[in-house]
Amino acid sequence: MMKYPLLTLLVLGAALHLVSAQETKLDTRTIYRRYATQEFAARMEKEALESERITAKNKEKEIKKNTFDKERTIQYQEVVIPVVFHFLYTPEKDVVYEKEAYSQLYTLNNDFSETLSPGAKPVEQANRAYVKEGYDRRKSKTGVSFCLAEGSGKQLGILKVATKTRLWNADNAMKSKRTGGSDPWDTEKYLNIWVVHLPDSVGGYAQMPGGLAATDGIVIDYRFFGTYHYTRKPYHLGRTLSHLVGSYLGLKELWDESTPCGDDEVDDTPIHNAPNYGPVNVYQHISTCDGYPVEMTMNIMDATDDASAFMFTAGQKKRIQTMLSKGGPREKLGQGGSLCQKEEKPKKLAEPELAEVPDTRRLTLLAYPNPTKDKFTLNLSPPAAGTCEIQVINFSGRLMSKQQLQLDEGHYQTEINTQSWAPGLYYIHCRMNGQTVNQTLSVVK
Repeated sequence: MMKYPLLTLLVLGAALHLVSAQETKLDTRTIYRRYATQEFAARMEKEALESERITAKNKEKEIKKNTFDKERTIQYQEVVIPVVFHFLYTPEKDVVYEKEAYSQLYTLNNDFSETLSPGAKPVEQANRAYVKEGYDRRKSKTGVSFCLAEGSGKQLGILKVATKTRLWNADNAMKSKRTGGSDPWDTEKYLNIWVVHLPDSVGGYAQMPGGLAATDGIVIDYRFFGTYHYTRKPYHLGRTLSHLVGSYLGLKELWDESTPCGDDEVDDTPIHNAPNYGPVNVYQHISTCDGYPVEMTMNIMDATDDASAFMFTAGQKKRIQTMLSKGGPREKLGQGGSLCQKEEKPKKLAEPELAEVPDTRRLTLLAYPNPTKDKFTLNLSPPAAGTCEIQVINFSGRLMSKQQLQLDEGHYQTEINTQSWAPGLYYIHCRMNGQTVNQTLSVVK
């Protein structure tokens, strides 16, 4: 199924200014998560030598052709992937690492294969589009599960590495001991994951199939990792890594930063004009792309809050399985079941002990019309009286609008003028009584 762009939106690349990261205080605040996989890939391509770019392009064409040919005849298999965690820490900021690693494996297995108890899964019916659009019939297990790796000498794949670097740029320095990081285990046989502190609100980035073996793997910020100590709502269920593993296994994100309305090359996912943020349990997320499809906001390859994302599609399963099949770029990774920790059953942990806010008492936010041209209405439903701070920020980090309101319980509307704003994407951020909600707004001209 071919998908064509209708509107040209502002390229998001300027939003992720990762290179100029500065020393910042480590903290555990709930921050606004952004994925940097696309930005990182574009930057690496720009910095590569001409010969390296040619090699990468040829490899990309080979993978695409191999994928297209095999997806029609792929034989599904159950694949177990051994995982190695590299925890990089500084003496003044230790990390809780073993418990976090097992809790993260729990989430990965639940999201990709549902081999463990689905206790952490959200209530799927909360998203009305899930059933109304027939997305429930597209949901599929991927056939992939994950285990903790065990290397020579029975060394477990949980490495705690002291470093002098407190804040890492997205430049792969953490992937080498020579530059203060940790050397990967064999990247063809193991999924290597580096847990570090990244700048701003970047959740992490993945190297997609076809890149250099020396840097293959995933980097994730410790504030979005696991389900216990450092994570905070709404990124507390471990789905940041599920999203990044999807990219690592060959899934494109549902939006394209360089080509708005670009195709993710999976037939059963609708085109997204931009990532969706915040809790999504309403039916208003319509793409601005050709045909105005209802976006699959519950797909793990979107960017919604952890509790809002809970599915991969049959088409995404086919893509993942093709990458792991014979001749695929992740073939050897799919043969690594024997490299797992030697134990009879996967280690199971209790669900995170985090206080849930009852659905009836949640702060809700809705901006409409979306997309908009000259103005939009912001509809807020505070569950209790309090001070509400509303900010609208563009993708370069510039504050476009700020309001601080004293509201009572009930419903409130305010109108915000966008006539002077450039076309593109904007974050709407609202915080009240300890709760935070976000939404992405598209401005078109």
